[in-house]
Amino acid sequence: MARIPPPATPANSGDSASETEKEREQYSLDEMMRALRDKEREKEEKGEIVTRSDGSVARKVKRRRRRSDQPEKSSSSSPEKEKKSLLFKITIACSLLLLTLLCIGFMLLSYNSKGNRAKIETAAADWTGAKIEFNGAKFFPGSASMKGANFEWGASSFIKDLKLRKVRGDQSLFSFFGARPGGLEIGGRVGTLVTQVPQGDEAVGKAHGEDQFPFDYGRYYCDALDVVFGSSKTIGFKGTSVSLRHIPSEGFRASLDQGMFQLAGWKDFPVNNGLIYFRDGYIEVVNFSLDQPEQERSGLGTTLDITGNIPLTIGEKGQLNLNVENFPAPILFGEKLARFFDGTIRKSNDGKVTLTMGRGSLDEIEVPFDADYLRVSRFQFVSALQEVFPNEGWDQLDFDTEATGTLRVRPEGVALENLSMSQKDILHLKGGIIITREGRLAGSLRLELNWALVERNPRLKKLPGIRRDEDLARAIFEFDLDGTAKDPKDNFRQLIGLGSSPSTLPTIRNGLDLELWKKAINPELNGDE
Repeated sequence: MARIPPPATPANSGDSASETEKEREQYSLDEMMRALRDKEREKEEKGEIVTRSDGSVARKVKRRRRRSDQPEKSSSSSPEKEKKSLLFKITIACSLLLLTLLCIGFMLLSYNSKGNRAKIETAAADWTGAKIEFNGAKFFPGSASMKGANFEWGASSFIKDLKLRKVRGDQSLFSFFGARPGGLEIGGRVGTLVTQVPQGDEAVGKAHGEDQFPFDYGRYYCDALDVVFGSSKTIGFKGTSVSLRHIPSEGFRASLDQGMFQLAGWKDFPVNNGLIYFRDGYIEVVNFSLDQPEQERSGLGTTLDITGNIPLTIGEKGQLNLNVENFPAPILFGEKLARFFDGTIRKSNDGKVTLTMGRGSLDEIEVPFDADYLRVSRFQFVSALQEVFPNEGWDQLDFDTEATGTLRVRPEGVALENLSMSQKDILHLKGGIIITREGRLAGSLRLELNWALVERNPRLKKLPGIRRDEDLARAIFEFDLDGTAKDPKDNFRQLIGLGSSPSTLPTIRNGLDLELWKKAINPELNGDE
């Protein structure tokens, strides 16, 4: 019978039981310590009840210390407090901005108020002596604008009225804080200035010192100004750019540019440039330069310069100097004489323009000239010469050896005096020509031909009008002009026997006296315009 072994005993069973027991015991200790700590923490949070010396009861809470590696947080850096601080700053900034805008708005409304505009108008009227009206005036820091500005003077002023449109300018910020209205510049896009003859000697406007001047703009201007001198409209400007500046210790300085200078009976002269000073009692024309009209440009460097002084006293005479160089003769002579003459004026350094202040027109323009050449045509005597000398090509007469004379312009008319023109030693023409304001033509001419031309045709020797100058060896013809500028006539054909009997036109042999011719042609024209 097999022997049955004893039941197996687990190895180290005692040790296992001991370890399990220890783990349970250790677990319980850990739990107990944790519980103690929790109770201690709870006790610290709730605090310990103590009795004060006065018998009152209080709870003493123990403050927990922070760990050394945990930074202490400031109460001001909390998100909520930062948000409140930011909102406060934004509120302050918005309030300041709103206050500033309100102040600016009030300032602008105050400056653009009807009362303040009236104040500015009063200051301008006090300075200029004119009745002033500003339409649609608006002032802002950096800019000023008006729909229009109207100035109207009384009978004692040289200026009748000034109208400016589309006024624009700069406005200084300091003007809104009590300083004088001012800026870099102010002026109109277009304008019209009309002058008049003053009546009486009443003072116009007030003379301000530099520190009392009511405005402080650096420049006053008009891009396109029309100027009419008096009611006759004899002289004027059209679309001229004018810039006016106040120069300390010198007064006002006006600069002119572009536009047209208009003189009755002449084509419009383009304005090259001009510089004028307004002095005490007179106007100083430092320089006033004109160009030839665009359609007449010759490509030469032409100049027509005017300088001198214009008095500002009624009845006083003034004189301007006129210099001409390389200027087209038809433009300088005027439209009436331009029908008969062409050429180029080489120079004239002794021209004069005289005027009496208060008159509606110039007294006289006198321009002694020396021309490179002058071409004469459209007179009856020119066609008669072509008929008598068909082989010479004298349908127009070119004088290129000598061409001198004096242009004289008066209210009664325009004239060429002391003409002396030569074509080598073949043809010479001397004398004077006048065309009155109404267009009547008159004059006395002396035509000299080389006697050799007559010798070639014996028939010409028998012409009754021929007179031979033995010393000069020339045939002399003296004849007179008549008719009108549009229908010129003369007695040259009758003189040489190609027409009826010679005319009995009055003759002036020594130049041309405008006053005498005025009475001879039209006795009713005894007064000035």
